[in-house]
Amino acid sequence: MTDFTTHPLITYSQYRDPSTQSQPVIWDIREPSQYARFPSDPWHPLSHFDLSQPATKPAISTLHIVCDIFPGYWPIKISCTSGVTIGDVLEAIHSALIKRISRSEWDALSEKQKTRTTAAFEKRCEMAPDLAACRSHGVIRMDCLVEHTWFAGLSTSFGTDSTCIMSLRRGRQEE
Repeated sequence: MTDFTTHPLITYSQYRDPSTQSQPVIWDIREPSQYARFPSDPWHPLSHFDLSQPATKPAISTLHIVCDIFPGYWPIKISCTSGVTIGDVLEAIHSALIKRISRSEWDALSEKQKTRTTAAFEKRCEMAPDLAACRSHGVIRMDCLVEHTWFAGLSTSFGTDSTCIMSLRRGRQEE
C-alpha cells in the first residue's frame, strides 16, 4: 500500500479558517483548472509553478480519486510517469465532470435526482453563451452534483492503494 500525503493546496481541511490550518485552493469545479485560486489570496490564480508542484509527497505516478457525492461510480485516474502534479489533479477532476452522462448513469438516478439534475442542466444552459449548443451537448456529470461544485480538497484513502477521496462543498466557497 502506498503511503503518501497530499500537497497542502489540495488537502481537505474541515476548518474554513486559514489561521487554524492550511486550506485547499478556492475552485468552482464548473470552471477549468486555471481558475483555481490561492486560499490566502483569492484574487490571484495559481501560477504555472504552483500547478507543476507534485500533488503528493512522495511523488507518485498514478493517483485515483473517488467521491461519495457522485451519484454513480465515476473514478478519476491520473497517470504521469514523472509524478502527478497539482495541475494534473485539477484538470482530471474537471475533465471527468464535463463528460456527458451515459444512458445507464441517467437511468440509475432516482426521480428526485433526475429532477434536480434537470434543473441544474437548465440553469447551466441558460447561463451559457450559446443556449442551443449547450442543450445539444446534453446533461453532463457536473449537472448531477447540483450545488456541490466547490472543491474542498482530497483526503488519503487508507483502505485503497494510491487513492484519495475528494470532498466538495455546496454554494460559494467565500461564504
